[in-house]
Amino acid sequence: MKCWCPIRLSRVPRPGAARRSGNVPYALSREFQLDAKAFVTCLEAHPKAKVAVINHPSNPTGGGASLEELRAVAWACRQRGILLISDEVYRDLYFETRPPSLRDAGSYGVVLGSMSKGWAAPGLRVGWAVGDPQWLTPARTVHAFAVTAASAPCQRAALALLEASDQVLPQGRREISIRWEALASAWQEHFGEVLTPPAGAFYHWISLPEAARQDPMAFCLKLRDEAKVVLVPGTAFGEAGCAYARLSFRGTPRAGPRGCPSHGVLLEEVMTPLWPSVTKNAEHWPNPMRPLSSPIEVEWRRPATGPCARPCQIGFGSPMR
Repeated sequence: MKCWCPIRLSRVPRPGAARRSGNVPYALSREFQLDAKAFVTCLEAHPKAKVAVINHPSNPTGGGASLEELRAVAWACRQRGILLISDEVYRDLYFETRPPSLRDAGSYGVVLGSMSKGWAAPGLRVGWAVGDPQWLTPARTVHAFAVTAASAPCQRAALALLEASDQVLPQGRREISIRWEALASAWQEHFGEVLTPPAGAFYHWISLPEAARQDPMAFCLKLRDEAKVVLVPGTAFGEAGCAYARLSFRGTPRAGPRGCPSHGVLLEEVMTPLWPSVTKNAEHWPNPMRPLSSPIEVEWRRPATGPCARPCQIGFGSPMR
């Protein structure tokens, strides 16, 4: 029997908090997909593991997981008595085929969902966990003592959105597709690279210039200060992210003065000229300990003067979900 447990969502205080609590990362494939072999290798190297967490589609990479990989991972955890938690909050924001769920791979493990992404209601702070009561009954008790319950208005709003899923979810996917197409088109035009859409979510995992990989934070700070573009350095998600940065494309593409999508205007007038220049003179990059701007949501602004002198939101999100 499956148990459905509503939960109130809360933020992890800092990106590194999970690692300091004793968690061990496992490797993904070269395409940032779930790799069952690497996952099992990590389990074998840590025989005392009690809980394993997978996140697909992923924040920050946008990578997914195939049904075969999910089955292999679930079987490996079942054999070792390890609780498998599958974070699937972005599953309903996909571009082509809906990504498989751990539940499609079998009955083992706990699946997490949320109103925050597919239903575009992060302010409700309402989510759920689905799995065997042996896992969720004690979790419900701990949750009751750890946080307060979601307010009644939030629960009613969540219920209304769930009941309207047939209208809400497709609209969300259409909106995300519009944003992705605008970004991908502008990126190809100004950087000459054809982007592959993520398995889901609204993130593009950017490969940083070679010179920026020694200090991604300093690079992103320079990009912020000189181009007014905010990226989240990949190191915010772990040491393996040192060669990357996360870009969120959840903001609304707006037409510029020449009828060009705002992504293209900004890539042409702001990022393109600066992208190669910021890789030079690394010794002049800002102090990497300098804090980023507001981590919740930042406007990507056009130049203060000239033909594009008005604000334009591109929607760079926080390093936390």
